Amino acid sequence: MLIVSPGWLAPAIAGMLGLGFGIFAAAVVDRWPRGEPVLRSRQRRGGCTGPLIASACAATAAAVVAFLEVTWEALAVAALALTLIPVVVVDLRHRLIPDLLVVPATAVALPAAALADPAAWWLPVVCALGSGGFMLALWIIHPPGMGLGDVKLAALMGAALGPSVIPALAVAFGGGTLLGLALLARMGLRARAVAVPFGPFLAAGALAALWAGQPMLDWYAATLV
Repeated sequence: MLIVSPGWLAPAIAGMLGLGFGIFAAAVVDRWPRGEPVLRSRQRRGGCTGPLIASACAATAAAVVAFLEVTWEALAVAALALTLIPVVVVDLRHRLIPDLLVVPATAVALPAAALADPAAWWLPVVCALGSGGFMLALWIIHPPGMGLGDVKLAALMGAALGPSVIPALAVAFGGGTLLGLALLARMGLRARAVAVPFGPFLAAGALAALWAGQPMLDWYAATLV
């Protein structure tokens, strides 16, 4: 009889829940861009992408709970981290970010982040509105360079990351700028016609903020003193 150590029980359960989400996310990746019903019973074979997405979601959910335990913060972080996996795949393939995943994830992350620190419940709300509003302003100024999906993803990041969304966006735009300069150096003015998905850069920024968001904020604050 296999006995699961109590220290690993919560991550194991989280991993199973993450696997369930990953199976759904894989269906979204495969079917949503084509306008097909996501919850249809018959599954089309789509190579190894589906199992990879499901496995990545299971591992991510288990890792989040292993590091943060069963807390409201863990729920907010998991809502963001799990959503980033299929979002990056869809955006790379189709230049789209699925509201079907981002909007419900925000609805989970925002109250979870508020409950994680009730004394500052308003902070994730402000950060979600601020990051989403910043991206919305960029979309209004230059619609071809930014999609509304990016706006909603930034709002999700603000809800889950709180103030750490500031370095997350800095990393995202820094990476996007470097790629733009590389394309410009390689292709010249033709690079302006190249459509580059921004979702992966936002995801990279979010991961950087999850790993070192507070130290990045502290460093930035120290440079202003």
